[in-house]
Amino acid sequence: MVHYMGIHGGVAEWLKAHAWKACVRSNVYREFESHLLRQNYNCISVMLAYNHEYMSSLSFRSAFTLVEVMVVIVVVAILATLATLGLSTIQADARDSQRSVTTTTLSEALEKYYDQNGEYPSCTMMTGSLGSVQALLGVSEDVLSLPQSTSDNAIVCTDITDGSSGDVIAYVGNSSPQCSTGTACVTYTLKYVEESTGEVKELASRRSAVVVDAPTAAASVTTASISGSTANASATAVSCSGNSTPQYRVDLQVNDGSWQSGTWGTSRARSTSAAEGSQYGFRTLTRCVLLDGSEGSATTGAVDEVVRDISTPSAPVVSRTGGSSGTSDSTVWTWTTPSCGGGSVRYSRAWSRDDATGWRAWSSDVTSTSYTVTTNYQGYQYAVKVRAKCVTSYTESNYSSDSNAPAYIRNVVAPGLATSFTVTAINKVIGGVTYDRFIDYTSPTCGTGASIQRRQVYAFWRTDNASGGFVNFFAGLTNDQALARYKNSSTIMDSETNWSGTGVFATYDTEKGMNVSTNPHRGRLPVQHRCINTTTGRYAEGGTADSGILVIR
Repeated sequence: MVHYMGIHGGVAEWLKAHAWKACVRSNVYREFESHLLRQNYNCISVMLAYNHEYMSSLSFRSAFTLVEVMVVIVVVAILATLATLGLSTIQADARDSQRSVTTTTLSEALEKYYDQNGEYPSCTMMTGSLGSVQALLGVSEDVLSLPQSTSDNAIVCTDITDGSSGDVIAYVGNSSPQCSTGTACVTYTLKYVEESTGEVKELASRRSAVVVDAPTAAASVTTASISGSTANASATAVSCSGNSTPQYRVDLQVNDGSWQSGTWGTSRARSTSAAEGSQYGFRTLTRCVLLDGSEGSATTGAVDEVVRDISTPSAPVVSRTGGSSGTSDSTVWTWTTPSCGGGSVRYSRAWSRDDATGWRAWSSDVTSTSYTVTTNYQGYQYAVKVRAKCVTSYTESNYSSDSNAPAYIRNVVAPGLATSFTVTAINKVIGGVTYDRFIDYTSPTCGTGASIQRRQVYAFWRTDNASGGFVNFFAGLTNDQALARYKNSSTIMDSETNWSGTGVFATYDTEKGMNVSTNPHRGRLPVQHRCINTTTGRYAEGGTADSGILVIR
């Protein structure tokens, strides 16, 4: 046992003095250069040669001891392990070198892009398809991939702190919306994880595309319109100087209310549901936004307003309480209320009378659903019609079609009887005949719109002797007929005159009554009146007044 230990100790001493020292000098554990395997092989060869020489010198030995064999195996295992570790490290170093070269090449392409555009691409642009990014930067597909990446384009917008995101290149720009989702970044930092050390390597942009002051945008012109039940607005585009880009905000105002702010962005349009009769105002605000996200002053454009038309309502339905005729001096017509798509209902009404004028002019707009017409002109037919429209503060609809027009006839009231029959002396010659007496009476009157008319017949009696005698003044009648008419008031106006000739109706005038010649001594004058509307021909007859027997002279 002591002998084995002695042998083992000798081997160890030799290794320490020669082979191991040579191996350490080759920096196997520190440098891991490409000659590692070759150097390890040399170390093994030296140790095996020495062991063979040493064993040959032991004349009393004929084979290796167990300890010696185990030492050799251990040494070989250690050296094999070292060789394997060295190979993995070399491979990782090679991939890290590729990552470094790729990142550097990508950075140079970005700087070239800056030279041409005065800004760096946005994150959205950098994470596009392989072909789009190649065209953007003018690089080959190898520049956009890493050794262990799983996609054609290894660039991501998410910042990284370790290798948990995979083998990617993080493109970290400034924090403005223009950089993340817009068209440009002010600065950038490229990041990747070094495989051999686990460290995050960074490569920052060389320049910054900061604009000192944000310019003020020009005003945009807004145009409002109505399409169906939608109010729309569109605004003209404006431009911004330098590296700034325009943004728009379209505000909305309904019926002169408070302004409803829109959202800043690239859209130059806005729509909203539109109610009939409502007004919609639109205005567009513009501003210029820098690459670092700073904003210029907003410019407010002019307001444009639009109103949605109101649909035409249906016609009201007009009615009148009571019959189609009567004697009322005022009559009320009422009507139904149609519905409006927007606003409230207004009415215009007209009335007519069947005279020469007919329908009167339409009235101004009213809100009432009834109308009272003065119907005191007797003998006329009156009617009312209505039309409706819908009204808001901003517009109004067309009038509806005319309603129905129910009619009402103002009946003529019949006159009363003539009264106060008197005989007065006169001296008048008519057609060569001398008249010295006049039978007069008081005529009845008619209501408004009607004229008085009369018809009268007469009989006279001449007393030349005690028994008296009858003088027939009725043309076409025998003496007996005339006498019968004179004496019998019930037949004095019979059908024999047929309301013609002497008995025909005459218009009321100053010639009422009867002129009497110098012949008769007694007389009788029945008279009947009627009230008539001479325009329409509607009339009402009164009763017959009988003067009784009058003493003429």
